[in-house]
Order: sequence, then C-alpha cells, then structure tokens
Amino acid sequence: MSKFCFKCGTPINDGEKFCPKCGTNLGVSTSPQIQPNTNSNNINNNNSNNNKMKIVIAIAIVVVIVVGSGLGYFLYQKHEKDTQVNTNTNTLVETAKATDDTYQQQKQDEENLKKANDILKNKNTNYKVSAVSTINDNGFFGLMTGKGLRFIIYDKKDDMIATIPFDKELLNPKKYANTDRALYFNMSVEYDNVNSKDKKAGYWSGSTHTIPIEIYSEEKDGVLSPLGIMTYYGNNKGKYDEYLYEMKNVNLANLVILHGDSLRVDITNRNIDLP
Repeated sequence: MSKFCFKCGTPINDGEKFCPKCGTNLGVSTSPQIQPNTNSNNINNNNSNNNKMKIVIAIAIVVVIVVGSGLGYFLYQKHEKDTQVNTNTNTLVETAKATDDTYQQQKQDEENLKKANDILKNKNTNYKVSAVSTINDNGFFGLMTGKGLRFIIYDKKDDMIATIPFDKELLNPKKYANTDRALYFNMSVEYDNVNSKDKKAGYWSGSTHTIPIEIYSEEKDGVLSPLGIMTYYGNNKGKYDEYLYEMKNVNLANLVILHGDSLRVDITNRNIDLP
C-alpha cells in the first residue's frame, strides 16, 4: 500500500526513510498537538480564585466576630468591674462614715454618763446612773439599775436631786402632750428645807420630802414644754388641787417632760431591758 509523506503528501515507497521531495525523516511520527483549552483553564482558575477569596473573606469575618466579641466581653467585664469597684468604694465610704458616726455617738454617750455620775458623786450620794438623758443647763434625767429600777433627776439651776419610782410612761412624755391627760409621779427630795413654801405638799420621811406631781405638757414645732403642775397635801392620795410654790421643785418636776424622750433613746442604745 502506498504511503505518503506526512509533511508534503508526496507518495513514498516502502522502506524509504526520507521523503524524496522534502527530505522529511519518515521515521519520526508527528502527531498534531492538542492545544489546552485556555478558556476552560481561565474559568477554573477564576472559580478557584473566587473560592479562595470567599474563604479568606469568611475567615476575616470570623476573625472580626471573634475579636469583636472578645473586645466587647473585655469592655463589659471592665465596666462591670469598674462599677463594682465604685459601688464597693461608695459602700466602704458610707460604712466608714456610719461607723464613725456610731463611734462618735457612743463616745458622746459615755462622756454624758460619766459626767452625770461625777455630778452625783460630788453631791455625796451613792447614786449611779446606767443611762442618762442629754445634759444641758436644766440638768438631766437618769435611770438607776443598781438596786432595782429607779429614776433620778438633777436640777442644775438649784443644784438639787430627787428620785422617782420607775414608771415606763415617764419615758414617753410626748404621748401626753397637747391632751387633757397628765403624767403622775412622786418625787422624793432628800434633805429638803422643812420650812419651804411646799412643806405641806405630800409627806415627809425624816429629811426626805416626797411630793406627788401631776404635770401637763404641750408640743409646739417639735419642742416639748411643761404647761402646769399640781400637787396635793398629805400622805393619802387625793385630788391634785394644790400648787407648788418653790421654783426649785417645779424645775425638778419639769425635767421629766424636758428629758424623758432623750433618756428613752439612751436606754435603747445601751440595750437595757425594761419591764
């Protein structure tokens, strides 16, 4: 069968190694080369690049979310911590102030108690108070607990003292203010003047003069004031239809109205149990 030169198409005989016309080496077979599909490769490359870009973008988004969440959590924690620190600081300041106020009040209370007992000691008495009202130019109202509960009043103006049997009602004089109700008590004045203008009031036991008291009061603008005092003569309780004429006795009785509330506060602060 005749063959042809694959290059120029000239017929060649069997056994010939070269084309008689163009001299092409007939022993080398040259196949047509298939050119790569450039468009397809470009598309694949583009798709690959797009996929890579999507992955990069996705990773970047995740990173942003993670970093943002971490930063947000950090800022939240910082805010909470700062808030807690401020709260704790304010609490500590308030606690310190309250503690200091309490300390100052306790210190004042102890100074008042010592002052009252020093006054009683200087009066050559064996009386000692466990709680005391405020102490001012009028004097003070105290509670003795040593041998049962008893009250003691000290009139600074006349430098006089008197004792009163315990009655819880005397610690709440405001309850009787601005009413037609009176407070009642007996006050015993030791070594009273037997020739005083009030010598007929109540009764005497040796040098101790016991004077029955009926006292009214009023409260105006938060200030409690005594209104009037009556008494009766003799040892048998009767109608309170006599007046007190000695101002020193009036001043003593008025202390119950003027200092009853502050004595109650001090008793409460000292946790003294009352019947």
